Amino acid sequence: MAGGGGAAAATGTPVADRVLPGAKGGLPARGRGWGVYGFRDQMSRGLPARGRGWGLGCYHARGRRFERSAAGAAMRPRPETQAMSGVFVYWDNSNVFHEAQRIAEERDGTPGARYLVRIHFDNLLRLARGDRELTKAVAAGSVPPEMRQLWNRMENAGVEVNLFDRGSRDRSEQEIPDRWLQLRMLEDGLDYNGDPGIVALLTGDGAGYVEGRGFHSTLERLHRRGWQIEVLSWTHSCNRGMREWAEANGVFVALDDHYEAITFREPSRPGHEFAPARDAAPLDLSRRPRV
Repeated sequence: MAGGGGAAAATGTPVADRVLPGAKGGLPARGRGWGVYGFRDQMSRGLPARGRGWGLGCYHARGRRFERSAAGAAMRPRPETQAMSGVFVYWDNSNVFHEAQRIAEERDGTPGARYLVRIHFDNLLRLARGDRELTKAVAAGSVPPEMRQLWNRMENAGVEVNLFDRGSRDRSEQEIPDRWLQLRMLEDGLDYNGDPGIVALLTGDGAGYVEGRGFHSTLERLHRRGWQIEVLSWTHSCNRGMREWAEANGVFVALDDHYEAITFREPSRPGHEFAPARDAAPLDLSRRPRV
């Protein structure tokens, strides 16, 4: 499909006048017609394969006009016609929780605190949402029985949760959950093409960027298509490159600034007093930056 001509060239219809096939407005309805990593059967209609740039000319999608900046470059919606679709939260629970355990040891001055600290789900989700319209929330994690209460609470609140077995000798614990979460981000990028929203990503994992994969690369792909980006992570565990990119192109929210509000400590078992119990503090969003 050289130059984005495809079916348009075959039918004699100028590419600039082509309308994306599908639902009303010329764009497939959300959840229909889009493949996992690319377009399912749009190849014959003049749309690009995965890994190729957009062709020349323009497409109209949901009343918005997309333009190219140069031949073969990615087409982007005009800023004046963009409308945000709300906040999309993507939650890497293992990354957030394990670093919270380390910080609990430092702040409480006792190694036992790491075994009692827990994430306050409601406050962390509210911090990510920032009291804005929540379109979708997706979380990935592992299946230790002690986390079942958290997963149930998240699912009851409407969060899409996908759990995975802990790692084996053949793959790390986080490899599969991370890839699944990145896949969900890319799928939403396609489903809401032309109608982007705000990504609030809860992780500091920027691995794989040099190879063109991982969370950092996924964020850049979404940003090039009009999505606004917010990364929420513990400062010292966040990949430096991803943090600096988020600060330059969106927002970085340091979870450290909200530690007392997004964590609490469970009571110790009788006879095993590691650290005193602590409730989560009220969440103060006045210090939370937004895009």
